[in-house]
Amino acid sequence: MIADRVQVQQVLLNLVRNALEALLASPWVCSLQASSLYGSAPLGGAVQPDYCNAVAAFLTQLSPEALLTELRGLEATLGR
Repeated sequence: MIADRVQVQQVLLNLVRNALEALLASPWVCSLQASSLYGSAPLGGAVQPDYCNAVAAFLTQLSPEALLTELRGLEATLGR
């Protein structure tokens, strides 16, 4: 079971890293800064693996609506 948990954590870590790399490569993002990655246990609801969390800050000239559309597209591309 520990090996399964480590494998899930690695998949999540790679997903967050890929998301940050995709943001950095996006033409609508500049001055990207990102926090360290950290895990947290889900609260309530169904049993599921821990979350892998990070915070990213960047500058963009997109409107909030356009930014949301772009971020949702990025999530879909990454399989989220």
